[in-house]
Amino acid sequence: MSSRTLRTPLLTWVIALAVVTVAAAGFTLATVSALRDEAARPVAADLRLIRALHELGDAMSRVRINAVKAAFSIERSQRDEVDWQSVRSQARVDAAFASIKAILAEGQASTSFMPILEARWQDYAKAQEALVPASLLAPRAQAVPQDEILARLNELVNVVTSNPYGELVATLSAAMRAVEADATERLTATDAILGRVVPVQAATAVGVLALCLGLGLFLVGRVTTPLAKVAASLERMAVGDATEPDGLTDDRREFGRIAAHLERLRTNMRLGQKTEAERRTLSQTSDWLQSAKSEEELYSMVSTVLSRLIPECRGALYVYSGSRDTLDLAESWNDATGPETIHPDDCWGLRRGRLYVHGANPVEFRCGHVHEPDAQHYCCLPILAHGETIGLLHLAHGSAGPCDATAFAESRRLGMLAAEHIALAIANMKLREQLLDQSIRDVLTGLYNRRYLLERGRSEFLRAQRLGAPVSLLSIDVDHFKAFNDNFGHDAGDTVLRAVSEVLQRGATPTGVACRFGGEEFLILLPGTAAPEAMAQAEVIRREVETLTIRYAESDLPRISVSVGVAAYPVSGQTLQEVMRVADATLYEAKRGGRNRVVLSEDPLAAREEAQAG
Repeated sequence: MSSRTLRTPLLTWVIALAVVTVAAAGFTLATVSALRDEAARPVAADLRLIRALHELGDAMSRVRINAVKAAFSIERSQRDEVDWQSVRSQARVDAAFASIKAILAEGQASTSFMPILEARWQDYAKAQEALVPASLLAPRAQAVPQDEILARLNELVNVVTSNPYGELVATLSAAMRAVEADATERLTATDAILGRVVPVQAATAVGVLALCLGLGLFLVGRVTTPLAKVAASLERMAVGDATEPDGLTDDRREFGRIAAHLERLRTNMRLGQKTEAERRTLSQTSDWLQSAKSEEELYSMVSTVLSRLIPECRGALYVYSGSRDTLDLAESWNDATGPETIHPDDCWGLRRGRLYVHGANPVEFRCGHVHEPDAQHYCCLPILAHGETIGLLHLAHGSAGPCDATAFAESRRLGMLAAEHIALAIANMKLREQLLDQSIRDVLTGLYNRRYLLERGRSEFLRAQRLGAPVSLLSIDVDHFKAFNDNFGHDAGDTVLRAVSEVLQRGATPTGVACRFGGEEFLILLPGTAAPEAMAQAEVIRREVETLTIRYAESDLPRISVSVGVAAYPVSGQTLQEVMRVADATLYEAKRGGRNRVVLSEDPLAAREEAQAG
């Protein structure tokens, strides 16, 4: 997860919070406005009351004006007009006073003047009722007699000029002033309160918005960025990269604790990656070791692998000899020096049958096979395979300076892991060689068998054809072996065959191959040897067999002899089969000539024809 990917939802959240805050501030302002309207309702009622009082005053003024008009009206038509205007004006007075009472009944307008106004109105009404009958004040639908109109107008004039009327008018004027003052005071108080609330609310909204922005910046700086680093670190670790630090080092914060855990996780990952790399290396090493064709190649591979796997240590590999009384140096690396042969009792690791570390314990003893004066820190690892010790791996600290105990412990650990693979490879190699040896060796004599000779012979003849080199073949048969076997038994015959085989093994050149071809017949393959040299070598073998003294059942057996036929490539033939047939033919010729002799065909072509005819 990138920093941008992680920062986007947090910024969205901050913006949403700011929008909600602004909406809340707007709602609060709307609420304040509603409260202001609610507070202004009594003021509005006062204003309506003022208008009603004005209406009442205006109506009463009309009544007074009409009374004056009536006093000066002479003609009948004028008096009729004044009569109707007086009736309408009085109706307006009644309606205005009813409106005032209705407004006051709502309970919102000021009512301080109402008692006195009510009293003056009652006085006015009584004076009017006393002076003017109710019938005269009612509207008329038809013409009124002149004298009646005149009486009515006079009465109205008396009313509006009476003392209750004047007092009502004065009280009405005082009420209007009181209501106006009360409304003004309420409006001023409301505006003062709202004037204080609105700035506070605005300041609160601005403060909340600033808080949101500050929180957003805090989240971006102290949460988003560290989380982005953590996410990036986890992404790197997810793909196996445990090398780059995450940059979170402040242990005073929670992210510091997260960084500490991540560092431990990264350390464990590095150890795991190192262990995995070592496992792969050792697995590849095991594959290479298992594919070695010989012990020499195997030991060379071990030297190469360990010199690279543990470069800070000198090392040597010892393997038990066939007699298992000594261990022979198989290979060494990194300029290691040591004896070519050691005795098992010279090594504390072999004597105790487990890993021995020198230089790490207060009580310790130097191994007898360690002669370097600076070898104070070393270890000996017995190599075990199938419960049997087959060798020894010796590792020593490579430099003359102080030894790093941790590094040397790591070297020992790698050495122990490598020793397991080395032990398995050596055991498998010896097993393969043993099985191969059993498949190509004759069980009775220890010589190579017929199968091996044919395979080796074909390869040597191909090589000779390619290089133009000679190849000789000796065909050997023990004289009168069937009669010897019949007279002395098969055990005695086996003893004779083993004795002859030892002579043939010694008589073969270092490159020669002696084999038992079947029964008492033997073949010796001599690569790079011409016919004359092969003839001389065959004669040496014949003489040595002739001089053998073989003891069996506490007595000496009669002397034995062999007959030998010699053939050579390319004179006697071009292939192994052709040369073998010529060698057999010359062998039969030696037998016909009296046995105990070596014969080389004088006429190879005739010998081949005779062998083919036979």
